[in-house]
Amino acid sequence: MLEDLDGYYAYLNHPAHLRLELEGIGLLARFEAFDITDSTDPDMKTKIDQVQARHFAENPELAALVAKAASFTRPGAEDATPSSS
Repeated sequence: MLEDLDGYYAYLNHPAHLRLELEGIGLLARFEAFDITDSTDPDMKTKIDQVQARHFAENPELAALVAKAASFTRPGAEDATPSSS
């Protein structure tokens, strides 16, 4: 369990998580990401999306892999591109 958005950001950018993403995304036929929270903050989805967008912006090689993925979706996202995450 992650306590806050800073913890989520640290998780996304942990070397083991980044390595898994960089090595694994190209092997998947379909990737669907979703976030679960018990927060009552009505802006939490936007805040999570901003953390994801920062993650892709700071890791352009990952963003490029996701852009080439056969199927990458996030429920509720307008499209499947990293910039909408």
